[in-house]
Amino acid sequence: MKEFTATLTPGMPVPGPPGPPGAITPWTEDVDAAGFTLQNAGSIYCQKLYIGGAVPGQYVSTIVPAANAVALVPGAPANAVTITLPAGQWFLSAEAWVAVASGTPTVARIAAALTDTSGTLPSGPSDVSGLNAREPEQSKNVGSQAGDILPITGVFVNLSSPASYYLVVQVNWTGGGSMVAYGKISGRVYPA
Repeated sequence: MKEFTATLTPGMPVPGPPGPPGAITPWTEDVDAAGFTLQNAGSIYCQKLYIGGAVPGQYVSTIVPAANAVALVPGAPANAVTITLPAGQWFLSAEAWVAVASGTPTVARIAAALTDTSGTLPSGPSDVSGLNAREPEQSKNVGSQAGDILPITGVFVNLSSPASYYLVVQVNWTGGGSMVAYGKISGRVYPA
């Protein structure tokens, strides 16, 4: 996909795509064969916009702060963050933050995944998901902002239509207490 911009006077023909290089294309409000449309925002500036997909270089993120953390159940995966992406080729990454909400649980295992499957950790390596896990086998205390932070990087997805991705967190612990998860998912469109 290519972006095209031009400064023009209303009614003036627009130089550039579609057509052979150097062709003059009349300004219309219609979608052309390349999936673009011309839009006039009420001024003499006109920009060709992408229709039905992401713009190369576009950055998106969804952040769930500690104040909106998701309560966890020992051994049960939970969606800490969800992001909906438009069609496009995306490089995604995530950070899972896990904290003690109360008590002093003994944490056996922490796992976080960036995946297209809600509420489920991947069962093995995949091109469309990433996983980070650790087994600290130690007690955690309430009051610390983050007991653990697990980064997840390098997930490349090629979406032909809009889709959701999930930061799924699972913590196994024993003893008294409760735990929460929060974090972020971010992505940038890969240039085509």
